[in-house]
Amino acid sequence: MEVPFPDLTENVLFISLASPHPSIRKLVSIPNNDNIDEALANEILFSLKKWIHFSLAILFDESIANTDRQIGNILFGGGEFALIDHERSLKIGGDSPIKNNRLAELSLEDEFTRNKCRKRILGPLLEKFKNIDYQRLLECARVDLYYDGDPFILIERLKERVDNLKSIMNVIYDNSHALSDMMPESIK
Repeated sequence: MEVPFPDLTENVLFISLASPHPSIRKLVSIPNNDNIDEALANEILFSLKKWIHFSLAILFDESIANTDRQIGNILFGGGEFALIDHERSLKIGGDSPIKNNRLAELSLEDEFTRNKCRKRILGPLLEKFKNIDYQRLLECARVDLYYDGDPFILIERLKERVDNLKSIMNVIYDNSHALSDMMPESIK
């Protein structure tokens, strides 16, 4: 079963989907062992970098300041990926890249992927983020179910992040050599 994705030609949507697919961590974990199958992990991460929504996922995580993207909250169903677990998002606003956007770090590993992602992100994808209907987002998000604070604070943080996305992404891709030096060995 393929995970359905919304049509992103008009507006950016923030959604949650139920998925029958396991996380990358579950797929690459060796039973009864704390280690992972490195060859399989590398193969899946290679597929992730080729995923049609990879650049959008980088931009999405940066826009919501998601500091917890790792292989345990990326689902993989053979040909499609799905991102889950955004609970560590929007804790900060600002105009600086988050310290561990692991998808962006993965995109910096090779020049081809770096250039492809930079071109997509700073081109058509960034434009889509200008069309977010924040009022509708607030209505649909049901923030009251999981957030005790003022939901307008979250919206203000998101607006601030989105307003600064171009400069944030330029910092990531213009300083990619410096960021690559700080990059972890994997996105575990």
